[in-house]
Amino acid sequence: MVFAANRLTVRARATKVAMRSTARQKQVFYGKTRSVDIMTMTKWTDADFERLSWHDNHVHGFAIREGEYGAGQLVLDIDYILEWLCEADKTCRFMLAPADLVFQEVTNLKIRVDYKGMAMGPLSIGEIRRERTKLTKQFGRYRWTIVFNFPEGKIVFLASGFVQELRAAPVESSRQCLTWQERRRTRR
Repeated sequence: MVFAANRLTVRARATKVAMRSTARQKQVFYGKTRSVDIMTMTKWTDADFERLSWHDNHVHGFAIREGEYGAGQLVLDIDYILEWLCEADKTCRFMLAPADLVFQEVTNLKIRVDYKGMAMGPLSIGEIRRERTKLTKQFGRYRWTIVFNFPEGKIVFLASGFVQELRAAPVESSRQCLTWQERRRTRR
């Protein structure tokens, strides 16, 4: 079966297993509906939020860019998983690419990450949540929460939205994280 990052698509290799796996995969991705067009896209915005998932995407670094009037940008350097390629025997391969996830007009940034007693490695995203807030009648924002699978932690902030853009063509891998050499490939 093929798990596309923007719509669950089942190929009938083993129909009984595929049908059982479908329910589990929907839970993993928090029930978001998906469409196949993600494999042809290279750039997304907050308008695409409901169709995207960052579950098990790895964060290799982040930057804080100063902006006007006290707001700025939060830039995450991630390996974005575009597609989960899962077989009937439950083994999976992944289509992934390095990407920049840039949150706009960020304020009230709080970062908590605890590596105590753990080996260093990339952060693994469990999910990204957003909640609409209303600061004034004219000025609305989202409260964003990025929850990590590994290590324990989260990032919470207010932002107007995001832009995510792939930096290279996707590659197929047995891992959910690219190697340093794979990440250094030439930009598109």
